[in-house]
Amino acid sequence: MFEKIGPELEGSTVGIIGYGAIGSRVARILRGFGAQVLVANPYVRADDVSPAEVTDLADLMRRSTFVTVHARATPQTEGLISRQLIDLMPGGRRAGQLCPRVPRRL
Repeated sequence: MFEKIGPELEGSTVGIIGYGAIGSRVARILRGFGAQVLVANPYVRADDVSPAEVTDLADLMRRSTFVTVHARATPQTEGLISRQLIDLMPGGRRAGQLCPRVPRRL
């Protein structure tokens, strides 16, 4: 048997930042693992991502166990993920310690 050694995707909430070709495929895979999916993307509507939920970036960070970023590196996305947003996550301060330098460009 397998021993559970960390968080599982099943029953977790996963936030996806950027819901284009890659983000939408990641969402489909995550739902297959039993994860609840949240999406932050200013260019999508709720009916575009069903059964995932569209929300704003701060709410996504507050509610997500895991976050995956699929936004293009543009002037608008530069600095998108700040220390303050990471600190909103459950265990965010711990995540910030694992990744002490937030990259300038994603």
